[in-house]
Amino acid sequence: FTDFNSATKDDQWHTYSSILAFPSVKGSSYYLRTFSVNANATLYRKNHIIIDLTAVFGAGNEPTKAWCDKYLTYESLNELSKVINYIIPYVTEDEYDILINDIKTNSLSVKPGDLFICINTGTMDRHLFIDDAINKGASAVIVSKDIKNKSVPIIKVDDTNKVFSEIMPKFYDYPLNKMKLIGVTGTDGKTSVATIISTLIKKCGYVGTNGIKLNDYYEKTANTTPSLEKIYSVFDYCVKNDINTLAMEVSSEAIKYERVRGIKFDCSIITNITKEHLNTHKTLENYIACKCELFENTKVSKAVAILAVPTIVSSLVM
Repeated sequence: FTDFNSATKDDQWHTYSSILAFPSVKGSSYYLRTFSVNANATLYRKNHIIIDLTAVFGAGNEPTKAWCDKYLTYESLNELSKVINYIIPYVTEDEYDILINDIKTNSLSVKPGDLFICINTGTMDRHLFIDDAINKGASAVIVSKDIKNKSVPIIKVDDTNKVFSEIMPKFYDYPLNKMKLIGVTGTDGKTSVATIISTLIKKCGYVGTNGIKLNDYYEKTANTTPSLEKIYSVFDYCVKNDINTLAMEVSSEAIKYERVRGIKFDCSIITNITKEHLNTHKTLENYIACKCELFENTKVSKAVAILAVPTIVSSLVM
C-alpha cells in the first residue's frame, strides 16, 4: 500500500474471498471489510477514509490527486461517508469492519484484536487451534477448510500459507522497500558469516542462531530462522530504528517449512553444503534444491556469493 493516496484497485488492493484488507492510518493495523469496487476504479485515500472517485464523479471525470488533496478534507469526507456509499469511513456497522492489531499463527501468542491465520507448518495444522485463538481474543480467523460458524468472522481462502506470506508485507507497509536484506545459508558457517557482516556494515542488524541483535535490542530465538510473523516484526523494528541492513541466517528447515516464503533478498550467500539434515530432506538432492530456493528469491541474480561448494554438490547445482 505504498503511495496509496491515488491508486487503482489492481495496484493497491488485494481481496481474499471478497474480504478487503488495508492498513489503518497508524500503518501497523488492519481493517478487514467487504467493499465492492470496479476493477478500473480510481481510489483516493485521506487518512483512513477511502473514496471511489469513479463512482462519485463518473468514469473519465475523476479529479486529480492535487485537487483531492486541496478540496477533499478529512472532515468533509468523514461527514459524507455517513450518506454516500462510495466512501468508506473508519468505522461502519459491517460485520467485517474489525480492527486487526497484529497477525498470529500460533494460538499460544494470540492477544485480543489479533488476526489468526491457520497456516500449515508441515508438522502442525493450525486449524486445530481456532477455538483456542478465539478464546484468547482473536478478532477474525483465516482458514482454508470448511469451519462451522464461530463468534468471529471466518474468512476462507484456498491457501492460508500463501495469503499469510502476502498479507504480512502489506501489514507492515512493505518494510523491505526501505532496507537491505542479506541471507546467509549453508550447512556450516552461517552464524560466523552473518555475524561478521552485521559487524562490518554500519547500521546492520543480525538474526540467527545467536538470537536477534538490533542495536541495543537483543532477543533469544528458538530457531535459527524465526517464524514469518517474527521476521516481519524485526523488519518493522529495523525501519523504525534506522537499521538499514539486516544479515539473516536462513536454514534449510525455514525454507522447507515456508518461514521465509515471499521474502526477497538483496544478496544471498551460501557457505557450504555437506551431507547433513537428511533426516528432514531425505536426500542430498532435496537438501540442495531447498538451499537453492534462497537464490531464486534474490532480487538481483548476480548478488550471490558461493564461499565453498564440494565437487559432489557442484555437479548437482552447476
